[in-house]
Amino acid sequence: MSSLHIGVAGWAYKDWEGVVYPASLKRQQHPVEYLAQYFDLIEINTSFYGHLKPELVKLWCRKAGVVNAQFLFTAKLHNCFTHSPNAVVESTSAATIRCTPEDERDARQGYDALAAEGRLGALLAQFPISFKNTNENRDWLDTLIGKFHQYPLAVEVRHASWANEGTLRYFAEKGVAFCNIDQPRLGRAIRPQRVRDGAAGLRPPAWAQL
Repeated sequence: MSSLHIGVAGWAYKDWEGVVYPASLKRQQHPVEYLAQYFDLIEINTSFYGHLKPELVKLWCRKAGVVNAQFLFTAKLHNCFTHSPNAVVESTSAATIRCTPEDERDARQGYDALAAEGRLGALLAQFPISFKNTNENRDWLDTLIGKFHQYPLAVEVRHASWANEGTLRYFAEKGVAFCNIDQPRLGRAIRPQRVRDGAAGLRPPAWAQL
């Protein structure tokens, strides 16, 4: 049977102080340790912007494990694998994504540290809405899944061109979770979906709802 983990995205937010946790918390307890008392999962957002340092990852795992033996983290894949470096002014596609072997090496160090601690719930590849369902982009997605196949993977695509049976079948065959998101229903934005086991002859992987 699958298990359900409910959690929050990140923990280092100024406006959470005195609301989500006590304003004086940081002087007494790490926020991860505090939140792990109430949740079973936290999504690491900082891994989207910078590669995780293994020593920090191990610290977070220890803090969470003190209060919640079942606690897991999800980590966002670094944006160099999913976004154009100029995503603000140009569309993201296989042609504009620019990552290097060094990026892959540095990214793995943090993910490996999470996995070694037994606390990696999933690695989330989060693509922008400009990343459309084209031959070239499907090839890049296949390459990316191949690069990080040893980790439990979830993929978030936002353009409606991905909302079809072929996408779901491909994800199921690859053992990758489709991330069902709640986003503004504007233009060609993908709509929230719910797929039952056995729909269209498929048995989908575990779905990630974030």
